[in-house]
Amino acid sequence: MAKFIVRYSLAYDHVVRVGIEASCAEEACAMAQALSDSGTLWDDTPAVPMLEDAYREREDNVLIFSAEAVKGDDYPNADGTVRQVREVAAYRRVAELFLQAYRGGEEAGGSVDWSDLDAAWEVAVKAGLPATSGSS
Repeated sequence: MAKFIVRYSLAYDHVVRVGIEASCAEEACAMAQALSDSGTLWDDTPAVPMLEDAYREREDNVLIFSAEAVKGDDYPNADGTVRQVREVAAYRRVAELFLQAYRGGEEAGGSVDWSDLDAAWEVAVKAGLPATSGSS
């Protein structure tokens, strides 16, 4: 059997809505443009709260698949977008485990079971998240 990298793409609209106080719609748009130009429009601050950040697939999308043979025996490394998705998922899992450990500690009268914290630590280490052993 041969290995292939299969590709397809979909067209999306990226819809972002933020709250801006201004004297008129034109001023609000000008302020949003200035914030976008400075790279701070997406900071989600009390002054400019993020209200929506969504990707919506366009209705006229047609999936067209293409494939290329893999050179060598192994697939190439995942690119940065996949690594980011995996990292976010790992952080979320570590947070879930930490919260479980905290709740378990509350139920045990305030004593957290180190094995619960160790489980969160192991997930973090396995995912390659930045971690230290606690020793300096």
